[in-house]
Amino acid sequence: MRLPRLLAAALILAAGASVAPAQTSPDVKRIEIEGLRLHTADEVRARMSTHVGRPYSREALDQDIRRLFTTGWFADVKLSDRSIVAGPEAVVIVLEVLENDVLREVRFAGNRHFKNDELAPDVILKAGEYYAPWKVKLDADRIRDRYLADGFAYVKVTGTEASTGRGTIVTLTVREGPRVRVRDVEIHGTDKLDPDRMKKEMRTEETTLWNLLSPPRYQAALLAEDVRALVRYARGEGFLDAKAYVRDLEWSPERDRVTVHIQVEEGIQYVVDRVSIEGAEVFGVNDLYHGLQVRPGTPFALRQVDRDESYLLDRYREKAYIDADVAAVPRYLAKRGHVELTWKIAEGGIVYVRRIDFVGHGRTKDKVLRREMLLLPGEEFNKLLLDASIDRLNSLRFFEPTTPQLFARAWGPVRDPVIVVEVLPGGEPDERDLLIHVDEGRTGNLQFGGTYSDEGGFSGKLAVTQNNFDLFDLPKSLAELFNGEGFAGAGQIARINLEPGFQRSRYEVSFTEPWMFDYPVSMTVAGSFYDQDFRYYRERRLAGDVDFGHRWDDFVDTPPGTLDTDIRSTFLGGILQGISYAAIHLPGYFIFDDHVVRGYSLHHFWERNYSVGVGYRLARINIRDVDDDGPTDLKEVEGLNYLSSVTFHVNLDRRNSRVFPSQGFVSTVSWEYAGYPIGGDFDFWKINYRHQAFSTLWTTPGGGKIIFETELLGGFAQEHYYSLHLPIFERFYAGGHDLRGFEYRTVSPKEGRNPIGGRVRALASAEITFPIIRPEIAGRDIDILRGAIFTDWGTVVARPKDFGYFRWSAGFGVRLQIPLGGSQVVPLTIDFGFPLKRQHGDRRQTVHIGFDFGF
Repeated sequence: MRLPRLLAAALILAAGASVAPAQTSPDVKRIEIEGLRLHTADEVRARMSTHVGRPYSREALDQDIRRLFTTGWFADVKLSDRSIVAGPEAVVIVLEVLENDVLREVRFAGNRHFKNDELAPDVILKAGEYYAPWKVKLDADRIRDRYLADGFAYVKVTGTEASTGRGTIVTLTVREGPRVRVRDVEIHGTDKLDPDRMKKEMRTEETTLWNLLSPPRYQAALLAEDVRALVRYARGEGFLDAKAYVRDLEWSPERDRVTVHIQVEEGIQYVVDRVSIEGAEVFGVNDLYHGLQVRPGTPFALRQVDRDESYLLDRYREKAYIDADVAAVPRYLAKRGHVELTWKIAEGGIVYVRRIDFVGHGRTKDKVLRREMLLLPGEEFNKLLLDASIDRLNSLRFFEPTTPQLFARAWGPVRDPVIVVEVLPGGEPDERDLLIHVDEGRTGNLQFGGTYSDEGGFSGKLAVTQNNFDLFDLPKSLAELFNGEGFAGAGQIARINLEPGFQRSRYEVSFTEPWMFDYPVSMTVAGSFYDQDFRYYRERRLAGDVDFGHRWDDFVDTPPGTLDTDIRSTFLGGILQGISYAAIHLPGYFIFDDHVVRGYSLHHFWERNYSVGVGYRLARINIRDVDDDGPTDLKEVEGLNYLSSVTFHVNLDRRNSRVFPSQGFVSTVSWEYAGYPIGGDFDFWKINYRHQAFSTLWTTPGGGKIIFETELLGGFAQEHYYSLHLPIFERFYAGGHDLRGFEYRTVSPKEGRNPIGGRVRALASAEITFPIIRPEIAGRDIDILRGAIFTDWGTVVARPKDFGYFRWSAGFGVRLQIPLGGSQVVPLTIDFGFPLKRQHGDRRQTVHIGFDFGF
């Protein structure tokens, strides 16, 4: 029994020892702050967690020192050697500090190119804040970078400080040196690679005719990026071992011009020996293989490999396999420069759309956006339908480009700069939610301008258009009326157009509901008053119009790149498509770099961006003040006349943009029937045709487009029933904007010197516009100044057998976009036309001017 008792006693003694009181830290007796000039010791101690009378902790003190640094008050804070922090006695803490002075002023010296107020936002030193010496070097570097980005290759920036009794004055001195322009860029050492094509990969431009008025600036950092871009391009063409470097910079004697010499070492071009596809079950291997660009015998061009990867992914995403994964796996063979390529595909499963939500449309009603969607909840997630839906939303022109932060959240396959699509997980593994981000912009437009002619004088123009109008959204205040909050959000279009002039005046008001009762049927109601003082009579016209239309632009299919067999096998289809294709797109396909040929398939051609409509017009025409020597046809209609007509029209729009088209075409055909049995004083029918085509001839390294535009105008009119003559005010005339260089409505058959109009019209125009000044404004490259050269050709005759009396003119112009701040610009157009071939009685018109801005 003794052994258990001894063990119990030992346990009791051990337990007692374990609960003995631990040694405690001594209390802080005093905290002293040395070196203060601008602050008090109490202000410093208030920023510390270490206090007098509390236990001392070295960890807490270290944190206090770091905290004092963050206040910006001090350049240095350290624990003094006179501090007593060891031993059992009370602790005395002594902190030695070096205070930052208050910054009194930041001065700039030597800067001529940039004003002081332009440099001030770039510096982080601010008057009234605490002076930190390290910020001087940082600000000097920031100003230097600003100058380097503007072409000042030799700039130097130094900073000096002067301490006064009332604060520190910092002076940033700039030695600008010459502003360096790039004279030329020479690429050496290429064999198979085209140096001119390689230059398009560079952002460093050389001086050309197009930028002569604003020569490109030399930027060393940008040139370094360009060298890397050349290497990427060469490897993208199959030269995987390519290298590039700046061999020499050839400076002008004044050191303000430089010729850049870049050396390229191509190496060998890798070639593909074999291509295989693994993992394809949804599609046949041969089906997928047919669309690949990289095939046996072709270069192993990484650029084409990326294109093939996108092609394969799109094929699957068009079938709702949006989680499909495609990987290109190359195997480099023993024979140098030869590769076997394997496409490994993980198809995944079909994905469905659970819900679609819109974010950012404060004014616009939700249904206005949803009715443009071709991809709907519950359907398979078809990327092609989503792309077409984004195009339709963009065509509304309600939205501005999104912020880069929001753009980073966009779903990879659909990265639109205006409308951001975010794809989120749905309720089930095979479901996704779409969150579509938009940023509403200005949908109203205030347009004013004018036209000047040698004999017609000046006529003004004031037009107000609201493209997102809501007839029933009454403004609650005057502020809502003028800031766009009232009468907005339903997607309707309201327009008021006022064109007062000394000899010509026109006043119009119109309203369009694009979706009547939520169906894709549009209705337009318009009223107009027209007053024209011709040389030998005056015409006043009061008219009302109503028009109904239906559009079909919801057909989606993979657009082929060339004319397909359906077109070539049909005579009518071949003519209709071939004329547009051969005249506009074919030169771009073979010659130029930026061609887009989309949708040339006969059974698809008529089903996309296609609209039809029917309208009714009732007009009262008053012909008065007819001169005694006026035309006979005019005297026959002197007085009041009534016109009643029905018009059928068809429109096909394949432009890549309705605002600034650079590719594609738009065609319109209309047939108007007037008179019996719908009333009116005249019986006639009239056909009008208009075709505009756009093609980008060249894209400059800076992204500017040289655009070739052609326009065809045709018309034929004929009286019918009891009418013996086509009324003079419904005949065709030319001159003015449709035949620049000739006065408005003077190109036509004449009686004496008076134009009397014709039954046949044929006009053609060709115009090339090119960028001259293209700076970056508000994060976007804007063509501040574009040049234009044009030629117009055509005629108006009384009968088809008279066809042949053609006019011809040529001229030049400018297209200005004047920045108003932010992303808003004012377009200004000035054209000068000069007749080259005239007929007897034609009159000249030289200048056309117009500009507009949004609100």
